Amino acid sequence: MLNSSSSSSGNNCSHSTVITTTVIPLLYCLIFLAGLSLNALAAWVFLYVSSTKSFIVYLKNIAVADLLMSLTFPFKILADSGIAPAELSLFVCRYSAVVFYMNMYIGITFFGLIGFDSSYKKFRRSSDTAKRKTSRNIFTIMFVFVICFVPYHLCRTPYTLSQTSSQFTCQSQKSLFYAKEFTLVLSAANVCLDPIIYFFLCLPFREKLYQKLHLKLKASSDVEISKSRRSNTLPESINIV
Repeated sequence: MLNSSSSSSGNNCSHSTVITTTVIPLLYCLIFLAGLSLNALAAWVFLYVSSTKSFIVYLKNIAVADLLMSLTFPFKILADSGIAPAELSLFVCRYSAVVFYMNMYIGITFFGLIGFDSSYKKFRRSSDTAKRKTSRNIFTIMFVFVICFVPYHLCRTPYTLSQTSSQFTCQSQKSLFYAKEFTLVLSAANVCLDPIIYFFLCLPFREKLYQKLHLKLKASSDVEISKSRRSNTLPESINIV
């Protein structure tokens, strides 16, 4: 997460354009505002959700990781936009970016654990309805994973090579840099999508959210809640819908 105005491979191929100093910082501003609000709300709701299932524990860790990741966005915004002192770029490279990537991979790890777990239980269930719900949940998580994280990691390798090799032209370096930055924005946008996953896939979260906001669940949701509470007597049950 280097400052976008830096040169590549020690040459004069500058990446500083209106895209890197205005467009991308603006996108991060929007993600920061939405992500901080949604994840602060999610963290608050999860405080009242019991950690009785591994699925809940995983989601709580993802919520904390997303909240910490969101707090790094203002530093990148200020560094990339060029309105902050040059020393801030050094802080971003040494500290803020480390926190960003660390929490991004923490989120990826826990999503992997959820997929391995919301898969193992699919084969242990005899109900076709339960299997369909589990398949839907796995598909949703994998869809978000592919959209947010795969493009960035596909771009990261050629971008890194362009920074260490003199065989790339200036235009190639710029193109790979922009691809890396925009796919990194997609990865950052994951902090806005995760709370939506909590709402649709985690019934205890949705139930507690409605309770705290003094809202009433729909009739169909009331039936689901009743079923999930009865299923708590089963050792392999998991409160997701």
